[in-house]
Amino acid sequence: MPDNTPTTHEENAARLSQAGKC
Repeated sequence: MPDNTPTTHEENAARLSQAGKC
C-alpha cells in the first residue's frame, strides 16, 4: 500500500486502535 493513499495515517491509526480495542 503506497503512502500516497487518500486515507491519512490518522485514519489508519484509528482503524488499528479499533481493531486492537476489539
